[in-house]
Amino acid sequence: MILLYIINCHFFNQFNRLYRSFGFVLKERVLDKLLLVLVAFAAGNFIYITASDLIPEIKRRVSFKKSLVHFLAFLLGIFLMLLIKLL
Repeated sequence: MILLYIINCHFFNQFNRLYRSFGFVLKERVLDKLLLVLVAFAAGNFIYITASDLIPEIKRRVSFKKSLVHFLAFLLGIFLMLLIKLL
């Protein structure tokens, strides 16, 4: 009975090593690239939410000068995000 227990433990130990090595390869090849795509998707969603909230605010303004200032501030924010990414 003890011998069967030892054989089972050894089998599952080897299976665990195989599973971990497969997980490592999967992480290195797929999950890192998937993470980049998901982060870019989340950033795009935040920019969309900001723009969809800001553009109606700009359209309500009567003065072209104020609308231009709001829009330039929005573009400056996007530029600063790109600058931070490059640093």
